[in-house]
Amino acid sequence: MLIVCAAVAFGVGVGFKDGVCKATEFFSGYLLEQSLSVDNLFVFVLIFKYFKVPLMYQVRVLSYGIAGAIIFRLTLILLGTVTLQRFEAVNLFLAAILLYSSFKLFSSEEDDTDLSDNFVVKTCQKFIPFTGLWYY
Repeated sequence: MLIVCAAVAFGVGVGFKDGVCKATEFFSGYLLEQSLSVDNLFVFVLIFKYFKVPLMYQVRVLSYGIAGAIIFRLTLILLGTVTLQRFEAVNLFLAAILLYSSFKLFSSEEDDTDLSDNFVVKTCQKFIPFTGLWYY
C-alpha cells in the first residue's frame, strides 16, 4: 500500500511540475506495468501447476521466469514500438490475431494435451534440467 501511495504522490508531483498530460502518461504506464505484473504471476502459477514443478525448485524457476520476462518484455516493447511507428497496417494484423485468439480461447473445450512431443518442450529439455514429474 505504501508503494502505491508513493506512486500516486509522484504522479501528482509530476502533474504539478509538468502538467496533466505528463501525469496521465505516468499513471497510464504505472497501471500498465501493474497489470502486466499480475498477468505474469498467473502465467507462472499455471506453468508450475501444469509441469508439476516441485516446491523446492519453484523459487529458482520463478527467478529465471522473472529475468526472462524482463528481457523479453524490453525486447518486445522496443521492437513493437519501432514496428508500429513505421507500419500502421501492423495494428490491423495484431487486432486480427487478438480476435482469432480470443475466439479460439472461448470456443474450445478444455483438454489435457500431451506436450511430450512438442518442439519447444523437447528443445527446452536439452538445455534445462527437469524432474520428469510432469509426464505423469
